[in-house]
Amino acid sequence: MPAPNTPNDLASALAARWESQFAKLVAFQQRHGHCRVPVIRQEDRVLSNWVNSQRSAWRNGVLKPDRRQRLEQIGFNGQDRRQDRISWETRFAQLVAFQSRFGHCRVPAQWPEEPGLANWVIKQRKLWKCELLEPDQIRRLEELGFKLQSRVKMKYAAWLHQPPGRTASPQLKALNRLWEKQLAVWRQA
Repeated sequence: MPAPNTPNDLASALAARWESQFAKLVAFQQRHGHCRVPVIRQEDRVLSNWVNSQRSAWRNGVLKPDRRQRLEQIGFNGQDRRQDRISWETRFAQLVAFQSRFGHCRVPAQWPEEPGLANWVIKQRKLWKCELLEPDQIRRLEELGFKLQSRVKMKYAAWLHQPPGRTASPQLKALNRLWEKQLAVWRQA
């Protein structure tokens, strides 16, 4: 598309871009059930930046009323992204669905169906480590088969508690070397 030559050309180009991004947001909302576009995947970065600019325009009172109304109709929250955060119960339900589908709770970092679920899983381990999870939350996660301690730490702990005279497997020896390197890094920090 050639560069706009007049103010009307510029306004038309900006309106067309807004409509294009809005259509992408509608498609995203229909696929995922929300308007919280992650920045994780390359194809979502432009849309994520556009969503953030709409949120900023909303907060600053410069978003056109008709555009604000259209965004509201698809469930867009322009006030604050933090209000869009998904509740613990919702994320737990997503983890239950993942576990029933795959038989485990090891959510991949780039899980496209539920962006953010892997980060939520990591956060639960951190909260547990800092003793900030509620006892009921701990119980529910454990009943689901969720391992609050990471697999690497569990394997290392199992290796440390071997009976005397037993030789570690090559995998555990390699794990021990990695663990020792990480400990050295932490000591230097």
